[in-house]
Amino acid sequence: MTLNAKELIAANPIDLDEPQDSSQQSLEKLLSSLAQMPVPVSRLTRMWALGSMQAKIAVAYLAYWIRSGYSSSDEKERLLNETHLKAAFKLLGGMGYLRGAIMKVG
Repeated sequence: MTLNAKELIAANPIDLDEPQDSSQQSLEKLLSSLAQMPVPVSRLTRMWALGSMQAKIAVAYLAYWIRSGYSSSDEKERLLNETHLKAAFKLLGGMGYLRGAIMKVG
């Protein structure tokens, strides 16, 4: 059984008392933008996209490490969760853009 991204978003539990989560809105925006992007075909373009994605994720964790030095333990946990979520979105966006074998490995 394979599910597409829209089915996964729909299956995500939503609390009706709170406004829609910004992470869900970000995911929907990311998926709609990926559908309109052309597939990169040259080796240089694919390697550049992969390298820049890795660098952005590394910088995000470096920023977390620096900010966590000045935060309480609860704040550190919140920052780490936010960093994980941002890294996951970057990874999903990069793999969705590259498609093909890179996406399957990712």
